[in-house]
Amino acid sequence: SAGFGLEESKEVVDLYDVLPSDKVEQAQAEKTEAMILRRLDELSTKIEEMTKLREDLREYLANLRKKTYGTD
Repeated sequence: SAGFGLEESKEVVDLYDVLPSDKVEQAQAEKTEAMILRRLDELSTKIEEMTKLREDLREYLANLRKKTYGTD
């Protein structure tokens, strides 16, 4: 599913109902490309957020260990 929701998938399928057959393939390709680019942006943002969270948790753990045990 490449991480697309039902609504996004429906948008691509619905192109069959509104366009002549010779335009469907191009319209679907353009719509799918836009959805993929949007999803890639969303994933990049989530990866950045998760990476920052991991760094913060590692720092917190190191500080906790240092304070509690006197070690890293």
